[in-house]
Amino acid sequence: VIDVYTLFTVNIEKWDALILINSWEYGSPPKNVKKFIKNHPNELNKLIVLSTVGSSNIVLKDVDVISGESIIEKTSTYVEVVTNRLNQIIKKKQ
Repeated sequence: VIDVYTLFTVNIEKWDALILINSWEYGSPPKNVKKFIKNHPNELNKLIVLSTVGSSNIVLKDVDVISGESIIEKTSTYVEVVTNRLNQIIKKKQ
């Protein structure tokens, strides 16, 4: 677990999957998240992005983004969605 503001330190090639969880203001990811995604165009299939924003209109080219409001009662729903996607990535790597 690291702060998304230190994504520049991550060597994506060492990982089978990365889960990015961050709050996006005004429907747009922080610059460092955008830059990380842009810098790894051939590794996008490793990324799971969960944005804790109430809008479901968040889009990043070639990246599947899960968006949801920060409501504690909905945590288990998002954990299930992220876990299922993580399992799909891991199964493809085996």
